[in-house]
Amino acid sequence: MGLIEEPFLNSTNLAKKISISRNTVNKIRKDLIERDLIRKIVIPNLDKLGFEILAFYHIKYNPNKPPNQNDLKKLETDSTFFLANRRFETVMISAYPTYQDYKEDKMEKIRYLKERNLITLDPLIRKYMFNKMRVIKDFDFSSIAKKLLYQ
Repeated sequence: MGLIEEPFLNSTNLAKKISISRNTVNKIRKDLIERDLIRKIVIPNLDKLGFEILAFYHIKYNPNKPPNQNDLKKLETDSTFFLANRRFETVMISAYPTYQDYKEDKMEKIRYLKERNLITLDPLIRKYMFNKMRVIKDFDFSSIAKKLLYQ
């Protein structure tokens, strides 16, 4: 269970902590990955990468003119790292290095939507400054993972 409780420890330190060999840790990790019970993901710390603003967009489209694939591609700029779409709405999350970058990208998106009559109301846009964000709850899923692994 050390892999679940201490996912950020390397094999050597984890082996020391749970008193087994590093090779055993590596074999267990490989087996769990192959069985698709765990997976490695990389979640970059955008604040440390120099980004200042995170923006959440909720776009409700004109019911008489839903966007096509080209419209969605135009909305998905280099700053966008999450986009989910249904026929008449889209949600996006984008990160920007500066406020000016945010403003320019936002205005380009809104201009594009309005010029093509894709929206009747301005999108809901919430911006968050990375340096003002706080972790409200640090989730720990190790107890759930234990139950799943030992059923």
